[in-house]
Amino acid sequence: MRTDVYVPLSGIISLSPYFRTLEFPPAQSDLSRAVRAHLPEFEIRMRIEEPSRSNSWGCSIDQQADEGGFELRPKGTSWGSKCQTAYSMEEQDWRSRTLYIENIPRTLHTPYSIYKFLSSILPPPKTSGSSRPPTLDQFRHHFQRQVESVAFPPRCNAPDGEIPRSKGFAFIVFSTTSPMENFHQAWKWDTFSKTTKAGSSMPPLDNQDAYQKALSHGFRSLPKAQWDVLRDQYLKYQSEIITSAADAEPSEMISPAIPSSRKEAPTPSNPEVAQQSPVISSWFPVGCLVLVKHLNPSTNRTTLKKLLGKAFQADGANGEEHVNYVDFQKGLDTCYVRLNTSTDADALCDYFTERTIAQSSPLDDSGEALTDGSKLQAIKVEKVGGRKEEVYWEKIPEKIRNQALERAALPNGRTDTSGRDEGNKRRRVR
Repeated sequence: MRTDVYVPLSGIISLSPYFRTLEFPPAQSDLSRAVRAHLPEFEIRMRIEEPSRSNSWGCSIDQQADEGGFELRPKGTSWGSKCQTAYSMEEQDWRSRTLYIENIPRTLHTPYSIYKFLSSILPPPKTSGSSRPPTLDQFRHHFQRQVESVAFPPRCNAPDGEIPRSKGFAFIVFSTTSPMENFHQAWKWDTFSKTTKAGSSMPPLDNQDAYQKALSHGFRSLPKAQWDVLRDQYLKYQSEIITSAADAEPSEMISPAIPSSRKEAPTPSNPEVAQQSPVISSWFPVGCLVLVKHLNPSTNRTTLKKLLGKAFQADGANGEEHVNYVDFQKGLDTCYVRLNTSTDADALCDYFTERTIAQSSPLDDSGEALTDGSKLQAIKVEKVGGRKEEVYWEKIPEKIRNQALERAALPNGRTDTSGRDEGNKRRRVR
C-alpha cells in the first residue's frame, strides 16, 4: 500500500456516516474551502483530470464531472506510519479503543454535534512536573484529533441500508486507548451519583453549561468490553424469562379476581346455544386463542390468514372465515391467533399436528411440506389457556372482546349479517 497518496474527497463524502445522513451532500468546492480555513493540518489539492476510480484504498469511487477532482491528506511525515498501524489492527484492537456513551442530551442529533459536545465536557488538562501545562484549547484540539468516529447502533430488525439515527446513545472510537481511558475516568458509569461538590474538577466557565447539561441528563460512559458483558447478561436473562414463561403449566398460574369494571358476557336468546357455549359465563371467549410458532418473520397478516384458513377448507367453504384475527408483528416468528370458536381452535391445532408444513417464503400462503434434510422448521400451533390466556385478553379493548364473545356464542361462530348485507344492497340500488 502506498502511504504518500491523496485520498479522493468524493470517497470521504460517500463513506462518511455524517454526510450519509444529509439529504443533499455538500459540493466538493465548498468542502475544500472549509478544509483550508479550519483544518491547517491537512493539505488539499485539485486535479485537472478526474481521480482514478480504482485507488489504493480498495474502494470504487463514482466521481461526478461537475464536482471537481479534490484530494487531501494530512501534513507531516507520520502519515505513512499511521496508515500502516491502522491496517495492522484487528477487531479486538478497535474494541479496546471504543467507548459506549448514553443519556446524550436530546438536542444533539448528529455525529458532529455530539463530537463538539464531547470536546466541551473534557476534564481539565493534567500537569506533569515543571513543564508548562497545555491550554484547554490545545487539550481539546488534541482530543478531537484522537476521535476516529461517532457511530449510532442500528435499531432492532432494521432493514438493510437504513441509516441509524441518534436514540440518546452512541459508540465513540478513539485512535488510541489513552484518551478513551481519560474520558471514561471523567464520566464513569456511576455518573448518576455525581454532584458538583467542593473540590471536584469543573471545566472553565465557558463550558459549564455543557457540563451541567451532561450531569442533568445522567450522561455516562462504559468501555465496549464491559458493554459486551452486560449485553450478554441481558440477552441470557431475557431468554430465561421467555423460556420459563413458555414452559409454565396452566395449573401453576394463579387466576386473579375479575375486576368489577368487566361486563358480563352477552347472553344469547336461544337457550340451546347457551347450553352448547361454555364461554358465555366468562368475560372473554375461553379456548379461542392459539399460539403459532416457526413462521417467516417477514410475512404479513393477510398471508397468514390464508395459510391458517387451509385447515378449514375440507368442506369447500372459505376457511378464512374461521380465523377471527391474526395478531402478528413483523420481525417475529410467532404470533397469537384468535379463532371464532373453541372448536375452530382445536381443529387448527389438529391440522398442523397431523402435518409437517413450513412457510417457505414471506408470501407463502399455502405451506410447503417438509422433506428430509430441509432446513425449515415445521409450523406448530398450540392452544393458550390459563393465566396466559387471561393476560392476553386483558390487553384487548372491551368492544372487541365483547364482539369475540358474541361470535363464540353463535352457531359456527359466524355473526348473522344477512340483514346488514341486504340493507347495503338496497342503498346501492338507490
